[in-house]
Amino acid sequence: MKRERSRLGIGASKKGSLLDIMWIGLVLFIFAVLTIVGGYILTEVSSNFGNSTSIGNESKQMLRENEDRLPALFDGIFLFMFIGSMLATVISVFWIKTHPMFFFISIIMVIIFAFIFIILGDMFGDVANTTEFQPTAQRFSIMTHIMDHFGTYMLVLAFIVIIVLFVKPPGAQV
Repeated sequence: MKRERSRLGIGASKKGSLLDIMWIGLVLFIFAVLTIVGGYILTEVSSNFGNSTSIGNESKQMLRENEDRLPALFDGIFLFMFIGSMLATVISVFWIKTHPMFFFISIIMVIIFAFIFIILGDMFGDVANTTEFQPTAQRFSIMTHIMDHFGTYMLVLAFIVIIVLFVKPPGAQV
């Protein structure tokens, strides 16, 4: 077994597939929803502390500063996760041996994923557009834009993965 691994080369244990796209989508969706909810909670806590007389002015100021930094920070983290996971998936696909026979199965999977991602994007929109969360969601401009077009972005990623996966000669590995 050990001898066989060394003979296969550097990428022998690395994998990447269309299912990675599904996991990326779910992680991004959960992160986006939790960020909006967390931002709302922080805003509520900050406003309640701001009205409290028992909390010092220095603590109130620190909480307001963190509340102001939150959208830019988490928008950046979300964008990094989005672009980084896309690049990692496309690069890892090079290590998969494929056969053209699986092309049609991949297309069917992409169609199913497209429906799922459109539903996830709509679910995020429903959460972000509620009266409680809408002011908070508007502060996360990058995340809201990506999630509003989530189905499109993830569909583009899926087709890039399919192209990279099947552009190599059958059974070839880069």
